[in-house]
Amino acid sequence: MCSGTAEEDAGIATTISLDCADGNEDRANGTVDPVSGSALKVTWEGSLGTETYTKAEGGRLPSGLPTAGLGS
Repeated sequence: MCSGTAEEDAGIATTISLDCADGNEDRANGTVDPVSGSALKVTWEGSLGTETYTKAEGGRLPSGLPTAGLGS
């Protein structure tokens, strides 16, 4: 689980800063590319590069996502 902030820098760029409970810093700092109606692109500092997040249709999570099984 991560928490953080998103800040707009004088209308130039929106940046994301996250702190994750497990100490993972892969997605600690990123810059948001222009947003469309169905997708959000974030360019993360470090080796991850750019990731695209797609809006779920109908307000539901897409199928095929990993889930925690019993006993985890």
